[in-house]
Amino acid sequence: MRTVHSTKLRKVCQADCRDILQALKTKSVRTIFADRPFNLKKQYGKNGAGDDLPAPKDLAWSKQWIAESVRVLAPGGALLIYNLPKWPIEYGCHLNSLSEMTFKHWIVIDKAHSLAIPPKSLVAKPLRDVVLHQGPKPRVFDRDLVRTPVQKCRHCGKDVKDYGGHKRFLNPKGLNLTDLWDDVPPVRHRKYKNRPAMELAPIILERVIKLTTEPGDFVCDPFAGVGITAYVAEG
Repeated sequence: MRTVHSTKLRKVCQADCRDILQALKTKSVRTIFADRPFNLKKQYGKNGAGDDLPAPKDLAWSKQWIAESVRVLAPGGALLIYNLPKWPIEYGCHLNSLSEMTFKHWIVIDKAHSLAIPPKSLVAKPLRDVVLHQGPKPRVFDRDLVRTPVQKCRHCGKDVKDYGGHKRFLNPKGLNLTDLWDDVPPVRHRKYKNRPAMELAPIILERVIKLTTEPGDFVCDPFAGVGITAYVAEG
């Protein structure tokens, strides 16, 4: 395991994700956010790392790092797995069979943005899903920290909804966060994008960390990607 970057509060290492997790103490992590490769036959980086496993092997591998994630998760901690809908179905069923874990939410991140719809598909681009499991008694889940603003029409500037005429009763901090996140900015065409193609929008991690942690908690991302989890957690 090689440390490639570190600060006072964060460390980014290069190694097999299973080795990373095995090096952590049992019940030491408060929140795990796993954004694993999507197994879409892509190549990552200059070292030629691939992402092309037969489904049975991919699932067997995933169960290994999930098992280690559950082992290192502190009582009442949160495990979130971000992926295309195909895989969270399998992960959710597996996690539901573990007595240490309880299903909390299936969060849908709407990233279908006005693209040509391919044949035999309902969406132009598959949604991204986050499955959240926690211990039987969650230690932290503070939705009040992640309220969303009242949605406005981008043309006329008026409210999109009338809230049944009861807008005056809304919380001044904003609306309750739901399990549909349709305000996550997409990674646009390379001509217009302002972040790398494989980088998650920070708003996803900001919400995850505010929902499930308190200052000083240990957050782990077994896959790291371009480091957004570490960046947001430290901030």
